[in-house]
Amino acid sequence: MDTMIAFGPGAYGWVVEPNGDILQTHNTTDISGHLSHMESGLGIPLSHGRSVTGRQAVSVALGYAFKACKPIFVQKIKERFKVDLLKDEPYREVLFSLVDKGFLGFSPQDSTFMPTLAGEAFHEEIIDVYFQGWIGMLDSPFA
Repeated sequence: MDTMIAFGPGAYGWVVEPNGDILQTHNTTDISGHLSHMESGLGIPLSHGRSVTGRQAVSVALGYAFKACKPIFVQKIKERFKVDLLKDEPYREVLFSLVDKGFLGFSPQDSTFMPTLAGEAFHEEIIDVYFQGWIGMLDSPFA
């Protein structure tokens, strides 16, 4: 998950800091207001933003990769967030629980997790329960 600029009404983006903190941005949703703002040349038509740090930042990065059907690179997460997905909890338990259920594949050769077709089918529920709930909010649904 790298910096992504939001483009268009209602779009959201983020700026990723070197320490892994995320500034999530949201554009205005009103189409005509968005167009007027852009035509005025006054800059980005932001509605609001929020700062995301710690476990919540990791959960956002994992959820985005999962939703976009992109690989989750263990080394990249370790470098950006100082978290080892293969050793640190609750990350290890969450990810290998998804592997065991067939929603995520894991390649030990390159230490990469990848959503499966079954995972793609249930991505919203997986992101909500496992990434946002269990990792981001410290609330294990299996406790």
